Amino acid sequence: MQPLDFLAAVLPSSGLYCAAEFTTKKKEHLFVDTRDELISIGDKWTGTKDVYFALASFKETGSRTADNTTHLKSLFIDLDLGGKKIYKSRKEAAEAFEVFMAKTGMRDLGQPIVVSSGGGYHIYWPFTEDVETAKWKPLAESFKRLCKQEGLEIDWNCTADAARVLRIPGTVNLKFDPQACQDTGRRFRLI
Repeated sequence: MQPLDFLAAVLPSSGLYCAAEFTTKKKEHLFVDTRDELISIGDKWTGTKDVYFALASFKETGSRTADNTTHLKSLFIDLDLGGKKIYKSRKEAAEAFEVFMAKTGMRDLGQPIVVSSGGGYHIYWPFTEDVETAKWKPLAESFKRLCKQEGLEIDWNCTADAARVLRIPGTVNLKFDPQACQDTGRRFRLI
């Protein structure tokens, strides 16, 4: 899946979109009108900055806060690896994810998109239509509780955060040794 196809799958169809970088002291946030512009920012920043995109659309520029979001189009989780994280390897994270998928029946909701973030996995379940933030939030909170109940160790701050940013596939993760952030092309199996 190409980065633009990915963004079309997981981002709302309209509104303002936000690209962000946290590599420099400025911690820049750019609000744009189209997904194409997000890709252009990613292309411009790749190699010199860690590039992120917000999962929501926004009402106005200048404020990447949950109160400023309008719609979302996916559920998402962040599975981190290595260091002090629960999952020490890709295989260990993949096995935990497979157990979660089997125990919860999440396969029935469709195939998630799995992105290798360079330091773990970002996993998305796209919706067929945009969902207002007020309706998305309780669903995301329930999904987060399901992950906890079933023992899937995720970034607990991520899943129900309407203003969350995650990495853009096709960019590079500079936090560790530079690693490509890319759609794995896999839909259920991470290994």
